[in-house]
Amino acid sequence: MYFRLSASQENSLLNLPETGMGYQIIEANTLGSYTRSRYLALNSEIIIDVNGYESDHVRKVINEGISKVKSIAIEKTLTNITVLNEKQFRNLISESKNENEKGAIENP
Repeated sequence: MYFRLSASQENSLLNLPETGMGYQIIEANTLGSYTRSRYLALNSEIIIDVNGYESDHVRKVINEGISKVKSIAIEKTLTNITVLNEKQFRNLISESKNENEKGAIENP
């Protein structure tokens, strides 16, 4: 699902550092919620849930254009936004979900 932010939130994201070129991985609360969620922010205009399907959503943005996707996106208000830097993001995606899980190298 695609979301857009208000103009003021877009501007505040523009003033925060990027995780990588043209994108930010952010952690934030949805307005009125106490749980934090992770989102991929593209060009500070579109945000996408980080749920394993980000590459499909990014591909659609690339193929159709950010303006078209933004026009169908649902507005979402986020609070307590934190941007993950590249190292934090790499650590996040490489950490094991379960202590008993083994990586490909360790498996027989």
